[in-house]
Amino acid sequence: KPFSRAGAPPCFHVAQSMPRSPYTRLLLCLVSLALLAETRPPPGSCAAKRASGEGAAGRAWSGIEPECRTKLEANRTAAAMRCLEGHFLEAREPGRRAGDFFTTLRKLRHDAEMITWLEQEGKVKTEVKKLYRGIYHAARPKHMHQPDKVFEVKFQEQNDDRSLWQKAHNKAIYIDPVGKEVPKKTIRAKPVALQTFEESFASSGYAVIDKLLTDGTMKKLQQFLQASSFYFY
Repeated sequence: KPFSRAGAPPCFHVAQSMPRSPYTRLLLCLVSLALLAETRPPPGSCAAKRASGEGAAGRAWSGIEPECRTKLEANRTAAAMRCLEGHFLEAREPGRRAGDFFTTLRKLRHDAEMITWLEQEGKVKTEVKKLYRGIYHAARPKHMHQPDKVFEVKFQEQNDDRSLWQKAHNKAIYIDPVGKEVPKKTIRAKPVALQTFEESFASSGYAVIDKLLTDGTMKKLQQFLQASSFYFY
Protein backbone atom coordinates (compact mmCIF):
# COMPACT_ATOMS: atom_id res chain seq x y z
CA LYS A 1 0.00 0.00 0.00
CA PRO A 2 1.78 3.14 -1.18
CA PHE A 3 0.27 5.47 1.40
CA SER A 4 0.45 3.29 4.50
CA ARG A 5 4.03 4.03 5.52
CA ALA A 6 4.51 5.90 8.77
CA GLY A 7 7.52 7.60 10.32
CA ALA A 8 10.26 8.90 8.07
CA PRO A 9 9.33 11.05 5.07
CA PRO A 10 9.26 9.10 1.77
CA CYS A 11 11.54 11.35 -0.29
CA PHE A 12 14.13 8.62 -0.89
CA HIS A 13 11.84 5.70 -1.70
CA VAL A 14 12.68 5.90 -5.41
CA ALA A 15 15.99 7.74 -5.22
CA GLN A 16 17.53 5.64 -7.99
CA SER A 17 14.93 6.84 -10.49
CA MET A 18 15.32 10.55 -9.75
CA PRO A 19 17.99 12.64 -11.49
CA ARG A 20 19.81 15.29 -9.53
CA SER A 21 18.39 18.77 -9.64
CA PRO A 22 20.56 21.93 -9.58
CA TYR A 23 19.81 22.11 -5.85
CA THR A 24 21.13 18.58 -5.32
CA ARG A 25 24.29 19.50 -7.23
CA LEU A 26 24.51 22.54 -4.94
CA LEU A 27 24.45 20.30 -1.86
CA LEU A 28 27.07 17.94 -3.29
CA CYS A 29 29.28 20.88 -4.15
CA LEU A 30 28.85 22.27 -0.64
CA VAL A 31 30.09 19.01 0.87
CA SER A 32 33.08 18.88 -1.48
CA LEU A 33 34.00 22.47 -0.80
CA ALA A 34 33.63 21.96 2.94
CA LEU A 35 36.08 19.08 2.75
CA LEU A 36 38.60 21.17 0.89
CA ALA A 37 38.19 24.06 3.31
CA GLU A 38 38.89 21.77 6.25
CA THR A 39 42.11 20.47 4.70
CA ARG A 40 43.90 23.09 2.61
CA PRO A 41 42.86 25.84 0.21
CA PRO A 42 43.09 24.75 -3.45
CA PRO A 43 45.82 26.69 -5.29
CA GLY A 44 44.71 28.73 -8.24
CA SER A 45 41.21 27.43 -8.93
CA CYS A 46 38.40 25.24 -7.68
CA ALA A 47 39.54 21.68 -7.03
CA ALA A 48 36.34 20.39 -8.58
CA LYS A 49 37.45 21.89 -11.88
CA ARG A 50 40.90 20.36 -11.60
CA ALA A 51 39.26 16.96 -11.12
CA SER A 52 36.65 17.42 -13.83
CA GLY A 53 37.96 15.57 -16.84
CA GLU A 54 35.90 12.68 -18.13
CA GLY A 55 33.29 10.73 -16.22
CA ALA A 56 30.97 11.67 -13.36
CA ALA A 57 33.09 14.53 -12.07
CA GLY A 58 33.27 16.13 -15.51
CA ARG A 59 29.53 15.79 -16.08
CA ALA A 60 28.77 17.26 -12.65
CA TRP A 61 31.07 20.22 -13.28
CA SER A 62 29.63 20.83 -16.75
CA GLY A 63 26.10 20.71 -15.32
CA ILE A 64 26.70 23.77 -13.14
CA GLU A 65 25.50 27.08 -14.61
CA PRO A 66 28.48 28.90 -16.25
CA GLU A 67 28.22 32.08 -14.17
CA CYS A 68 28.15 29.98 -10.98
CA ARG A 69 31.16 27.95 -12.16
CA THR A 70 33.09 31.18 -12.67
CA LYS A 71 32.50 32.11 -9.04
CA LEU A 72 33.59 28.65 -7.89
CA GLU A 73 36.78 28.90 -9.95
CA ALA A 74 37.53 32.21 -8.23
CA ASN A 75 36.99 30.55 -4.83
CA ARG A 76 33.98 32.80 -4.19
CA THR A 77 32.08 29.96 -2.55
CA ALA A 78 29.31 31.94 -0.85
CA ALA A 79 28.60 33.91 -4.03
CA ALA A 80 28.53 30.68 -6.05
CA MET A 81 26.02 29.11 -3.67
CA ARG A 82 23.76 32.17 -3.93
CA CYS A 83 24.09 31.98 -7.71
CA LEU A 84 23.05 28.31 -7.80
CA GLU A 85 20.15 28.90 -5.45
CA GLY A 86 18.94 31.81 -7.59
CA HIS A 87 18.93 29.67 -10.74
CA PHE A 88 17.09 26.93 -8.89
CA LEU A 89 14.37 29.24 -7.55
CA GLU A 90 13.94 30.93 -10.92
CA ALA A 91 13.03 27.59 -12.46
CA ARG A 92 11.28 25.85 -9.56
CA GLU A 93 9.35 28.34 -7.45
CA PRO A 94 5.58 27.78 -7.73
CA GLY A 95 4.17 30.19 -10.27
CA ARG A 96 7.45 30.56 -12.16
CA ARG A 97 7.47 29.23 -15.73
CA ALA A 98 4.90 26.92 -17.29
CA GLY A 99 3.81 23.66 -15.75
CA ASP A 100 5.31 20.25 -16.48
CA PHE A 101 2.75 17.57 -17.30
CA PHE A 102 5.07 14.60 -17.95
CA THR A 103 5.86 12.01 -15.29
CA THR A 104 6.10 8.24 -14.69
CA LEU A 105 4.05 6.05 -12.40
CA ARG A 106 7.04 5.43 -10.14
CA LYS A 107 7.75 9.14 -9.76
CA LEU A 108 4.06 9.92 -9.38
CA ARG A 109 3.90 7.47 -6.49
CA HIS A 110 6.93 9.13 -4.90
CA ASP A 111 5.39 12.58 -5.33
CA ALA A 112 2.05 11.46 -3.88
CA GLU A 113 3.78 9.92 -0.86
CA MET A 114 5.96 12.99 -0.35
CA ILE A 115 3.00 15.38 -0.53
CA THR A 116 0.95 13.14 1.76
CA TRP A 117 3.71 13.40 4.37
CA LEU A 118 4.04 17.16 3.87
CA GLU A 119 0.27 17.53 4.32
CA GLN A 120 0.43 15.53 7.55
CA GLU A 121 3.17 17.87 8.75
CA GLY A 122 1.07 20.91 7.86
CA LYS A 123 3.41 22.07 5.08
CA VAL A 124 0.99 21.86 2.11
CA LYS A 125 -2.78 22.11 1.75
CA THR A 126 -5.06 19.07 1.76
CA GLU A 127 -6.26 19.70 -1.79
CA VAL A 128 -2.70 19.17 -3.09
CA LYS A 129 -2.58 15.77 -1.40
CA LYS A 130 -5.99 14.79 -2.77
CA LEU A 131 -4.99 15.81 -6.30
CA TYR A 132 -1.78 13.75 -6.34
CA ARG A 133 -3.35 10.70 -4.71
CA GLY A 134 -6.26 10.84 -7.13
CA ILE A 135 -4.05 11.12 -10.20
CA TYR A 136 -1.81 8.30 -8.98
CA HIS A 137 -4.71 5.91 -8.38
CA ALA A 138 -6.25 6.83 -11.76
CA ALA A 139 -2.96 6.21 -13.60
CA ARG A 140 -1.93 3.03 -11.78
CA PRO A 141 -4.08 0.45 -13.65
CA LYS A 142 -2.82 1.62 -17.05
CA HIS A 143 0.86 2.10 -16.18
CA MET A 144 1.55 -0.40 -13.38
CA HIS A 145 3.33 -2.81 -15.76
CA GLN A 146 5.63 -0.06 -17.10
CA PRO A 147 6.22 2.15 -14.05
CA ASP A 148 9.20 3.96 -15.59
CA LYS A 149 7.56 4.83 -18.90
CA VAL A 150 6.98 8.56 -19.30
CA PHE A 151 3.39 9.65 -19.88
CA GLU A 152 1.50 12.95 -19.94
CA VAL A 153 -1.01 13.95 -17.29
CA LYS A 154 -3.94 15.45 -19.17
CA PHE A 155 -6.82 17.59 -17.94
CA GLN A 156 -9.97 18.02 -20.00
CA GLU A 157 -10.24 21.71 -19.21
CA GLN A 158 -8.46 24.63 -17.56
CA ASN A 159 -9.88 23.98 -14.10
CA ASP A 160 -8.64 24.29 -10.51
CA ASP A 161 -6.98 20.86 -10.58
CA ARG A 162 -4.98 21.73 -13.69
CA SER A 163 -3.90 25.05 -12.20
CA LEU A 164 -2.88 23.35 -8.95
CA TRP A 165 -0.86 20.71 -10.83
CA GLN A 166 0.95 23.45 -12.77
CA LYS A 167 1.95 25.18 -9.55
CA ALA A 168 2.98 22.04 -7.67
CA HIS A 169 4.42 19.47 -10.08
CA ASN A 170 8.22 19.59 -10.25
CA LYS A 171 8.17 22.74 -8.18
CA ALA A 172 9.81 23.59 -4.88
CA ILE A 173 6.54 23.61 -2.99
CA TYR A 174 8.36 23.38 0.34
CA ILE A 175 12.01 23.91 1.32
CA ASP A 176 12.77 23.30 4.97
CA PRO A 177 14.30 26.40 6.62
CA VAL A 178 16.78 24.18 8.49
CA GLY A 179 18.83 24.35 5.27
CA LYS A 180 19.81 27.90 6.23
CA GLU A 181 21.24 26.80 9.57
CA VAL A 182 25.00 26.21 9.62
CA PRO A 183 26.48 24.43 12.66
CA LYS A 184 29.73 25.78 14.10
CA LYS A 185 31.47 22.49 13.34
CA THR A 186 30.47 20.47 10.28
CA ILE A 187 33.33 18.08 9.46
CA ARG A 188 33.97 15.08 11.70
CA ALA A 189 36.46 13.14 9.56
CA LYS A 190 40.20 13.28 10.32
CA PRO A 191 42.63 15.11 7.98
CA VAL A 192 44.14 11.86 6.67
CA ALA A 193 40.70 10.60 5.65
CA LEU A 194 39.96 13.89 3.89
CA GLN A 195 43.25 13.70 2.02
CA THR A 196 42.47 10.18 0.80
CA PHE A 197 38.98 11.31 -0.16
CA GLU A 198 40.31 14.21 -2.22
CA GLU A 199 42.91 12.07 -3.98
CA SER A 200 40.33 9.44 -4.89
CA PHE A 201 37.91 12.04 -6.22
CA ALA A 202 40.64 13.76 -8.24
CA SER A 203 41.78 10.50 -9.86
CA SER A 204 38.47 8.74 -10.52
CA GLY A 205 35.57 11.13 -9.91
CA TYR A 206 34.38 8.88 -7.08
CA ALA A 207 35.14 8.85 -3.37
CA VAL A 208 33.85 7.07 -0.27
CA ILE A 209 34.33 8.30 3.27
CA ASP A 210 32.81 7.15 6.57
CA LYS A 211 31.72 9.47 9.38
CA LEU A 212 32.25 12.58 7.28
CA LEU A 213 29.93 15.00 9.07
CA THR A 214 29.28 15.69 12.73
CA ASP A 215 26.10 14.22 14.20
CA GLY A 216 24.45 17.65 14.44
CA THR A 217 25.25 18.48 10.83
CA MET A 218 24.04 15.09 9.62
CA LYS A 219 20.75 15.52 11.45
CA LYS A 220 20.12 18.93 9.90
CA LEU A 221 21.12 17.73 6.43
CA GLN A 222 18.86 14.68 6.73
CA GLN A 223 15.92 16.83 7.79
CA PHE A 224 16.58 19.28 4.95
CA LEU A 225 16.74 16.56 2.30
CA GLN A 226 13.76 14.61 3.62
CA ALA A 227 11.38 17.53 4.04
CA SER A 228 12.30 19.62 0.99
CA SER A 229 10.73 18.96 -2.42
CA PHE A 230 13.53 19.50 -4.89
CA TYR A 231 13.83 16.19 -6.75
CA PHE A 232 12.77 16.52 -10.37
CA TYR A 233 12.80 14.89 -13.79
